[in-house]
Amino acid sequence: MRKENIVRIAALIGLCALVYYFSFDQGRRSFEPKIKRLETNLEAKEKLNQSLAVEIHRLKEELKQAQASSPLAEPEAGRTEEKEAGRITVRLHSSRILFDQRLVLTCLEIYRTAKQADLQINLIQEEKLIKETVRLGQSLRFTLNEREFILILDEIHSSFITARIVPK
Repeated sequence: MRKENIVRIAALIGLCALVYYFSFDQGRRSFEPKIKRLETNLEAKEKLNQSLAVEIHRLKEELKQAQASSPLAEPEAGRTEEKEAGRITVRLHSSRILFDQRLVLTCLEIYRTAKQADLQINLIQEEKLIKETVRLGQSLRFTLNEREFILILDEIHSSFITARIVPK
């Protein structure tokens, strides 16, 4: 009777060991696709960071060359407005000063899944503050020095937005 109990206990321990081994192996295999997807996302973000670093370096060199070629040149009013009408990048929780320090554009919050962002426009001379949630592709109208402008939310990223300001 004793040998039979020992065999049963040994068989029970062996069975528990097999169940544990197969459940552990199955759990490990079920996480492999998720781990691979996360690693792929990480590699893509690292490549994006590298390309952005290269672009920043290129733009800094371009800026140095432009400053070296004309250090005392004053920007023309028409040229400034053309530049302002281009793409404007604003980081999350930061501001950009535009139109010869007459306008401050601030990105308060980004809702990437909803494709919208909370923006604030501070019209300094008019002492007017405009806060609005703008959806991707939607426009926001404002008046600056009796001229009407349209701000269009062009792109939304996790840490910055890109917008365009177009005169009406």
